[in-house]
Amino acid sequence: MSNFELTSEQKQIVEWVEKGSGNAIVSSVAGSGKTTLISECIKKISKNDSIRILAFNKAIVKEIKNKLNREIPQRFASEDSWKKTRISTVSSAGNELVKVHNRWVHKSEKKVEVNDQYKNEFMRSAVDELFDLRTQAFLDRLSKYKDSKFSDINPEPKPPSKRYCFKVLSQFFNLAQANLIDEKSSQKELLSLIDYYKIEINPSTEIKFFEKALKKYLENLKKIYESESVITLNEQIYFPFVYDMSTKFGSKWIFIDECQDLSKAQMDLIKRISSPDARYLFVGDRDQSINGFCGADPRSFDFIIDNFKPIQFNLTSTFRCDKLITKYAQKYVPRITCPESKENGLVKEVRNFEKLPNFDEEDAILTRKKSTLIRCAIKLIKENKKFRFKNSSEDQVSSEFDELFDLLRDLIEKSNNYEDVKIQLLNIKNNLIKSIEDEGCSERKVDMIEFCEGLIELCSAYPKIKSFDLMESKFKEIFSQNKEGPLLATIHTQKGKEFNRVLIADFNKMPIIRPNQSNWQLKEEENILYVAVTRAKHQLFLNSDDENKNETSFDIYDSKSKPEMNIDTFKSIEKKVLDSGKIQVKNKVEDEPKILRINSGIERFIIGHEFQYGSKYFKIIKKEEDIIIAACMSDFKVETFKIIEIIENEENNEVELINSIEDFLENKPLSDETPVGIFDDPAEATQESIFEEWKRLRQKWNPKNNKNPIAKEIYEFINSAYRKAKDKIFSLEFFKN
Repeated sequence: MSNFELTSEQKQIVEWVEKGSGNAIVSSVAGSGKTTLISECIKKISKNDSIRILAFNKAIVKEIKNKLNREIPQRFASEDSWKKTRISTVSSAGNELVKVHNRWVHKSEKKVEVNDQYKNEFMRSAVDELFDLRTQAFLDRLSKYKDSKFSDINPEPKPPSKRYCFKVLSQFFNLAQANLIDEKSSQKELLSLIDYYKIEINPSTEIKFFEKALKKYLENLKKIYESESVITLNEQIYFPFVYDMSTKFGSKWIFIDECQDLSKAQMDLIKRISSPDARYLFVGDRDQSINGFCGADPRSFDFIIDNFKPIQFNLTSTFRCDKLITKYAQKYVPRITCPESKENGLVKEVRNFEKLPNFDEEDAILTRKKSTLIRCAIKLIKENKKFRFKNSSEDQVSSEFDELFDLLRDLIEKSNNYEDVKIQLLNIKNNLIKSIEDEGCSERKVDMIEFCEGLIELCSAYPKIKSFDLMESKFKEIFSQNKEGPLLATIHTQKGKEFNRVLIADFNKMPIIRPNQSNWQLKEEENILYVAVTRAKHQLFLNSDDENKNETSFDIYDSKSKPEMNIDTFKSIEKKVLDSGKIQVKNKVEDEPKILRINSGIERFIIGHEFQYGSKYFKIIKKEEDIIIAACMSDFKVETFKIIEIIENEENNEVELINSIEDFLENKPLSDETPVGIFDDPAEATQESIFEEWKRLRQKWNPKNNKNPIAKEIYEFINSAYRKAKDKIFSLEFFKN
């Protein structure tokens, strides 16, 4: 890229570095030549001014160092040049600060060591406490379940897992540190953290425990540092804030790459390694923010703008992607362009991996889900094709999947089921799906279901696999592949990389929309698609894989058609309900009856009547006054409803009259413009119209504010419908030629 003349956008930024003042932020699309830009900017800075370049990972640090050594050798000519031009990750910069504090302020003769040993000792006791707390809650629910007359219909409560208690505590502690939460933080701040990142904590019963555990955890970390000079990786970023660390040798210029993935703690650290009169150049792309799950703050761009008051620049031209790939990327980021000199390239939709060229070591097969990663590996091996996994040793592969294997082993041992491992996996998968229906969805459940699906594929491909140990051994053997051929990896691991040809293996499963997603999580799912598409330089293949019929979808968009009911099964459920005696006002162990609002035809609600609630159809089994018991016609789950008749002259808003997806579609108010948007024919809509409709409806039906009993279900339906309409619009536009 350095052999090319700078674009007008790049020249503006270089001129600002040379002649301007203050700070700047550059919004740069994928493949826009950020490393070249940084190099050109540094050429305009005096050799006497110190520079700090902060990169996202060690690979990018190495790339930038090599480029600057070639293009600006004078910066590295003297023995102490490292003091003037430092290139590192943010974590390494924090580590330097902690070492200086440890030696000169803390007066310790010990060298700072990064080690998790002491942390793990504390975590063991914290996990035991949380496990005891959740076990007691489980026993209380179990007692209520056994006392319930519907215990033979409702799902039995599941006991807690120590391993999952460890996962939740680790996530909570890590995110607290990334967001500068400390022992002085209020309970309100903790609750906000839990809600924002959807940490699986019950605020009503567990917040006091987590508040107390966090204080103990932070006290323990400080004690270990002060007595042993030992920290964990997180404290490299967090302790400069805790101990108010600073340096007398702060850099005059700070260049920050991938600024969209900064956490609050990292942004705080950046200020601490800067000189008082420092100037900052932030470079990043909001549309490549995909690491919110591990502490990166999706709001970092806005935080930078509010706190650093930067002038804003744009880099809209990609030098990586050919024309057709760039055009396709505009589906997600309309502002991306490419030079006219680029070749046309290729974008092609394929099904079930058919009619693909032979991929080589310059190419990649990328997946969103780990289950697809497993399925791709099996398919390539069966076809005797070579591939490389992103990790080259069995130990590294093991670290990628060990937690899921451990959780699976736990579930199998608790089931006391000694059947063929494939049957065990199917049972676990079905139990998890039922658990989602009965108790709600979680990231953990979805991950485990997808992992089971991948392992079921593995067992089907190798029929001799009958035991858990043999299955795990075969899995690790497959993922120790390190042959020549295309790279096989998840999209998250390949951010910042580029390949001649890219196949997105589970393209038709993206973006993933799950219950309870927040707006930023939904946006990150769309960003993952953009990141995947823009890894390709010359050829992009979008695979729709309908080969795995057993793969589970959590998309309710297709679930509103009325199912065929098995009469025999329904009659057996009906008998259980009728034999139970008088109707209980509470159907499930802890739930109040669902509210069913109707404005006419209450006389229709008699035994045998069918009605829709949310996306499901129900049939009434029993009725007493305004309380009815009905069975779902698809899964036969029994629910209790309280009928409320809405009087016509009573003042009500439309939200109160909506009991189902069908009602919602019938009552959806028309907007002034045509087409309306999400639910109209996408061939007649535009991306702008469906976005505005989606945004309006999401705000209106957000279950946090909307009190309609099925607000959550309609909210999820709106998200799903938006994705489908958006995909259809773009496909119609892109592939019509």
